[in-house]
Amino acid sequence: MSAKINLARLYTLLVVWLVLLAAPAVLELLGTFGHFGLDAAIGGPIIGVWIVGYLAQFGVFMWIARIVDPGFLAWFAASLLPWAIDWTTPVSPLFTVLWVAVAIAFALWIAAHGRREESLREHGIHATGIVLQVYQPFMNVIVNGAYIKRKIRLRIAGVTNLPAYEATLNGLFMFGDVPSVGDTIPLLVDPENPQRFEYDDAATLDSSDSVDVAPSDAARSTDSSGNIADQLAQLASLRQQGALSDAEFDAAKKKLLD
Repeated sequence: MSAKINLARLYTLLVVWLVLLAAPAVLELLGTFGHFGLDAAIGGPIIGVWIVGYLAQFGVFMWIARIVDPGFLAWFAASLLPWAIDWTTPVSPLFTVLWVAVAIAFALWIAAHGRREESLREHGIHATGIVLQVYQPFMNVIVNGAYIKRKIRLRIAGVTNLPAYEATLNGLFMFGDVPSVGDTIPLLVDPENPQRFEYDDAATLDSSDSVDVAPSDAARSTDSSGNIADQLAQLASLRQQGALSDAEFDAAKKKLLD
């Protein structure tokens, strides 16, 4: 199972993030840098505080992202909220209140997301996702120069008391490891809400509950014939369970043998 999320650390970092977001604006409102308004010149000290505050809050947010994926919108907020708070504070303190409220809403959402992820990792059921379709994006979203965002349609099998069903997964995949039709992916599924699931990155090859992650082209070229035979047997088993149709089985089999 995936590593446990340290919720206490997550909550602490979110509070620190909020403090760093609001601190420059609070200093402005307290008159720390003298008169500051639309008609006042912007001096070096306040610019320095803005830059240091921005870098500090963004660093903390990156730490938060190592604990739980905050999502693209939250990354966008972490990039723009500091400037929105700092530049609109001279106009009216009401803008400060507005943007800080938005930041608090994002922090609460990330905290709730962390709790949901931790619950899924503690109580999730191991299942198998068979790739039925990989949607072609309107534009490629690349993260950290190594991951690419993809939306894939899966048929999920192995959830207790549920027949195989279809769902979509929006995920980040390393270049060269984007799944193809017929690939199998290990998943953790919420038993109370089967439409909520995540990639089980801690699945091991020697576990009876785990499945092989789709190999990259380089890895696939070095597969032994025994490994291919194992994957064919796994596909046959999934077809017998009703997780794969005959057409999907034939397509996956053809891909393995090509």
